[in-house]
Amino acid sequence: MKDRKQVQPFSLNAKVQDGTRVIAVDYDEDALVFDLKNNQLSGEVVKAYQNIQGEAPADPNCIIELRATAVNSAVIYALYELHKQCKRGGGRLYVVGYPKDYIQSLSSLGLADAPTFRLSASTAAALQEIVDESSTPQ
Repeated sequence: MKDRKQVQPFSLNAKVQDGTRVIAVDYDEDALVFDLKNNQLSGEVVKAYQNIQGEAPADPNCIIELRATAVNSAVIYALYELHKQCKRGGGRLYVVGYPKDYIQSLSSLGLADAPTFRLSASTAAALQEIVDESSTPQ
């Protein structure tokens, strides 16, 4: 059994790839149970998005890569808050690696049906969709 005080609940890596913000999140599902009250994950994800905003000023979209096999309320809340940031800026949130068994959780919040929220098979697929949408006449 893990000593919960010593477990780092998550790590973030934020970068700009092909002009789009990409945030990779590695997290320990057990440790995130303790994040539900203070919303540390959502705060850090939104901060990462804002911190790299200057590096991708023309593209308000964001790709978040989840690297885990399960999600909980802390992860879903972080996606919800990041989606609000992207939408406010006129962009979309692309989620890579969201476990299929948990899609109902997104539907209950209305995220799965939101036109500014996408589940994507890979970062490359999300980047291609962004390129395709930006080249489509409006």
